[in-house]
Amino acid sequence: VSELSRRVVMEMKPKADQKGISIELNVGNPVFAVVNEVLMAHAISNVLDNAVKYSNRGGHVTIATSIAHEAAVVKISDRGI
Repeated sequence: VSELSRRVVMEMKPKADQKGISIELNVGNPVFAVVNEVLMAHAISNVLDNAVKYSNRGGHVTIATSIAHEAAVVKISDRGI
């Protein structure tokens, strides 16, 4: 999940750069989970795209991966609308 998140961030970075939005990726310890990579990448990309789309110029988006209660967690936060 950590590496998948990193790939999605790299794909989204040009769009964020165009809007002057920084994306911070916090992966800490690697997070592994058995997932459908295509569907999970699509889900992460969709939420990250919305965070970039609805953030103001010069905004900041954070994506973090972690483990909570034996489950993989992907947290995306922004200060948009």
